[in-house]
Amino acid sequence: MTYRLASKRSLALSIAAIAAIALVACQALTVRTAYAQGQNESPDSLSTAVQAQQVGYAQVAQVKLNKKTVKIKNNGTAQLKATLVPDTTGKAIEDTSITWSISKPKVARISQDGTVQGKKTGTATVTATASNGAKATAKVKVKVNKRKMATRVPVMTYHRICSNIAKSRVYGGTNLAISASKFKAQMKWLKKHGYHTISTAEFKDWRVEGAFLPKKSVLLTIDDGFYETYHVALPILKKYNQKATLFVIGSKVEKKTKKYSPLHRGDRFVGWDVIKKVREEYPNLEFQSHTYNMHHRNGSGNGVATSWSRKKIDKDFEKNEKFGFTAIAYPFGHASGRFLAATRAYKPIGIGFGYMMDWPASRTSPRYNIPRFKVFGDRGLGDFVSNVRTAR
Repeated sequence: MTYRLASKRSLALSIAAIAAIALVACQALTVRTAYAQGQNESPDSLSTAVQAQQVGYAQVAQVKLNKKTVKIKNNGTAQLKATLVPDTTGKAIEDTSITWSISKPKVARISQDGTVQGKKTGTATVTATASNGAKATAKVKVKVNKRKMATRVPVMTYHRICSNIAKSRVYGGTNLAISASKFKAQMKWLKKHGYHTISTAEFKDWRVEGAFLPKKSVLLTIDDGFYETYHVALPILKKYNQKATLFVIGSKVEKKTKKYSPLHRGDRFVGWDVIKKVREEYPNLEFQSHTYNMHHRNGSGNGVATSWSRKKIDKDFEKNEKFGFTAIAYPFGHASGRFLAATRAYKPIGIGFGYMMDWPASRTSPRYNIPRFKVFGDRGLGDFVSNVRTAR
């Protein structure tokens, strides 16, 4: 009897223990599942989330800037740096992002890395704002010497900048394709002779607002968006630290750029992957609009910009909104009154470029029909130099 009683008691205890273990496991699974559902995460991420909760993050208690006052001459630059002070010692700040803004954008521009560049004489306030709203400010004082300011800016227009072998074997019959060696010689000459290549934003601010640009400023533009710009021209631009603008046809921009082949016959264009990559790695090469799908001709042989209705032009512009363009170059340099009116009315676009006129731009040039020089691949360095020297 004693033995049987002990056995029954052991069995009961074992069953109770198993039930308790099962209950604990069930409860743990319920907690894990509930947590995951509440956080829209898988149960496997519970341990990571719990660790994050246990560690915790500090909030931004204060934003400190490396300078309280910045003085800039002409279009010079200054670098502001922000330091985030946590509200809890020993804990990290989870979101360390900073948003930079400026009170008077006509006086100076501020980039999101804290670089301030002068534009016009005046004083402005730069604000660095943390993700939780904590702020710090610095005063910017800009002084411009108008006697050193540009009065004429040549805008140079390229189309295809290709490898030397492609120029000789594939594009020898077109003067709108220029070899890498010729392009390199031109960039080298600009660097050696003290010319300043600029962005479309800098050009627009000079033309529209009277912002400072130094004498010997040049705007380099490349039409159509061929992928050779990335594979051939970009390394040369980087070598000589030059800025340029690539006007792309929105309908030709695919998600991924096709594999580069120097001797490929036919047009290939930069893809969205290249645009995003270059914007991050070398913003000196910017991307702007060559319309979404207006780079073709009508029955009369003119660009469709001369014949499309205003409604159709407006729809074309809207399709390019996803790229964030702020400047446009007209396909074939053609533009009707309807097209120019649409360009002026479309708020994201601040400046427009033709290329049928071979003379430098001035501050009185039509804002939405800026003249450009064509760069021909069958001409020597002297032709390029002659046009560039119209800069004043």
